[in-house]
Amino acid sequence: MKQDVKKIFNDNNVDIVKFYYCKTPLTNNIFTVCLFINKQKKVIVARGITICSLKDTYNKGKGKNIAFGRALRALIKKENYLKVKSTNRKEEFVNRTFKIKNDKAKRFFQTQVTKELVNINPNLPIVRTTSKNITIYKFQLPLNYPIELTHKYFKYKSSYKPNPVTPEEISYMKTLE
Repeated sequence: MKQDVKKIFNDNNVDIVKFYYCKTPLTNNIFTVCLFINKQKKVIVARGITICSLKDTYNKGKGKNIAFGRALRALIKKENYLKVKSTNRKEEFVNRTFKIKNDKAKRFFQTQVTKELVNINPNLPIVRTTSKNITIYKFQLPLNYPIELTHKYFKYKSSYKPNPVTPEEISYMKTLE
């Protein structure tokens, strides 16, 4: 199998495989991206992405494997595949809890988490309780949140000859210039 992939890479002038991830203060991971790059032409030949559900247990290796497979599919088929689209999960939610035990955690919640929550929904109800010098914030995140955020950058999970669209892709491609 490894030899087959090497041959596919050689036939399509892929000489770099690059992974990157998008995380937010509210999630372990939003998406994982695999890029197949032609260094001489300074182009992304194929891109594959995986979106981590809020219900999933984050598994970096599994995300990388799926993203790699989707990039490989785009490369072999020479087409875009699997649209990133909103689902009918708008009415489904996942409970999240933040425990604030010290001033550093409090600042992080106030500056980072609160900002993201306002972007998701300015009217998102947050329940605050205090017990034994620990402040606990409870709220519900829409299950489609990772999909909506990913859709801002990507139209397909499997893309052939895509343009760089994220800050990571743009900066990486600039390093090849």
